[in-house]
Amino acid sequence: MENIKVMGIGVISKLGNNLDEIWANLDMRAESADSHGKIDFESVVPKKKRRRMNRYSEMTVYTTHKALESSRIDTESLDKTKVGTIFSTGYGPMVSNLAFAEMVHEGDQDLCSPTVFANTVSNTCVGHVCMEYGFQGVSTILMGSNNIAYSSSLLKKDVADHIVTGSVEEYCEELYEAFNQKEITKAVPVQEASVTFVLKKSDKSNKGYCEIIETKDCNLGIYPLIEKVNEARVKQNLTKLLKQVNGGNHSEIDLIIDSSNGSYFDALESGILTDIFGTQISRIDNVKQLFGETLGSSCNVGLLVGALILKNGYVPSKLGGNIKTDHLKTILVTGYDVSGNYTATVITKERS
Repeated sequence: MENIKVMGIGVISKLGNNLDEIWANLDMRAESADSHGKIDFESVVPKKKRRRMNRYSEMTVYTTHKALESSRIDTESLDKTKVGTIFSTGYGPMVSNLAFAEMVHEGDQDLCSPTVFANTVSNTCVGHVCMEYGFQGVSTILMGSNNIAYSSSLLKKDVADHIVTGSVEEYCEELYEAFNQKEITKAVPVQEASVTFVLKKSDKSNKGYCEIIETKDCNLGIYPLIEKVNEARVKQNLTKLLKQVNGGNHSEIDLIIDSSNGSYFDALESGILTDIFGTQISRIDNVKQLFGETLGSSCNVGLLVGALILKNGYVPSKLGGNIKTDHLKTILVTGYDVSGNYTATVITKERS
């Protein structure tokens, strides 16, 4: 089986906008800001270009810039036709869409502006990334779907040499207030985040963060934060999926990062994980308590945390620093997205 290597990571999150800051916050070496709205970040886009770009796209360009920077890849030496861009979002540029709708409602004469309309389209962020870096490979935006699985598949088929992939969920006051008023999401407030990874086929160099062994998914029937799932159906689907994880070699899993967010779904997932993996495998269940419920970015945030744990070689204090890490090598990361897809991704330390 051919693994996929995570070469670089870029992020905008409640706990910080660079990897060192996030790790310091997780390891209680810094105090994280108590942010529940827009997260401040320093744009990497020149002012002239920024006028045609919405914040949703700026977030994606920023995390792409940081991911490429952390990968230490010389982008000028790459074949740009073999660099893909695959991103995912839950609700897309909702702020721009609401602004456009208001213009239409009020009869604003500028409502036909190509720039205003372009910013209402979900793939506008991918377009700006491609224009900024000259990437000409396979490119798309997925609406609440598994960007890691799709990117991995494209790399294994040699459709691309590198893929810049990730997710973006921009703060929208109206949307977030609607979620935070729901009983299901009261325990963990909704929060914005953007995460970008630079992926390539695994090689013998020890320059990345981790390797992706596999990612599998199934459908829950509905997004668990909208309404309650059919528990009998979900238990059947998740049991079938998780039994197949890592080729059934469950003893090789050293740590599980689950999708807990304080909702009813936690107990359902926890019970299934215990039935399949037992109680001996350590589990992290507070990622969303720290980063917030990031909707379309939540699966990628979980993967980010797993990659940092493998790279740094231990579990930081806020995630359960008492977890034994003597032989920590392989992590299972679970999550679900706004389309009701449940994802199980297995990552491991780089092969030297």
